[in-house]
Order: sequence, then C-alpha cells, then structure tokens
Amino acid sequence: MKGRDGFTLIESLLVLLTLSVFFMVPLLGLKHWQEQMEITRFFNTFERSLQKTHQSAIIEAQTTFVTPKQATQVIEFKYYHHGERHIEVLEAPENLHIHHSLRATFFPTTGNIQKITEVVVRNRLDGNQTMYQFQLGSGKVVKTTEK
Repeated sequence: MKGRDGFTLIESLLVLLTLSVFFMVPLLGLKHWQEQMEITRFFNTFERSLQKTHQSAIIEAQTTFVTPKQATQVIEFKYYHHGERHIEVLEAPENLHIHHSLRATFFPTTGNIQKITEVVVRNRLDGNQTMYQFQLGSGKVVKTTEK
C-alpha cells in the first residue's frame, strides 16, 4: 500500500470554500457599517456647520442662514468669516431624508432667531427621527431623537 503524498481535489475545494466563507462574512457586515458611518458623519458635520453659522452671526455681526432644501435633500449654511461670505452645502446621504424643514435666520451680534424653527431628518435604516429645534431668545439648538 502506497502513502498519500497530497490532498484530493475534494479536500482542496472544501478548504477553499471554508476560507471563502471566512472572508465573505465580514465583507457583508462592512456595507452596513459604512452606511452607519456615513450617517454619523452627516450629523457631526451638520452640528459643526450649525455652530459655525450661529457663531458667525455673533462674531461677524452679520445675518447668517441655515436653509434646508427638502426637494434636493441638501442643507445650505450661509455665514461670514473674516468679512467674506461663505456658503457650505451639506448633502444628505441616501439613507437619510430631510422630512420637515424651515429656514433659520440668525441675527447679527445676538445670534437670536426670528421664529421657532426646526430641521427634521428621518433615518431610513433604523426608522429614527432626529429633530433639531432652534430656540427663541438664544438661537441655541435642542436635538431630540425618537423612534
């Protein structure tokens, strides 16, 4: 009886199948993780731009605006920096929907707003709704998230 010097074709295919499964499982979870990171990045950028726009009204003594556009799913931030007017456009990711929105106007030197305004963003992945409500008198923003 002779000794076996290698693996059979079936054994080699089983090893390849097992290795393929070990590599594919993490890749399937990667897409969901990327979508979640894109949403987190959107909210972080939104909050940072909102703060920058509010502070610009106070420091630069100029009227600044936050204008959500529901039709195009973008939010425009119009502010001043060292006397120059800047416009930042933040596009909502595919899995977020700007559901309800009103324009926020921050008045010069005080940063106050004219009327209660809110921006509502719905997350299509988990069904959560995040609302940013601008408060009268201070222009501060209250963030609430609900299912």
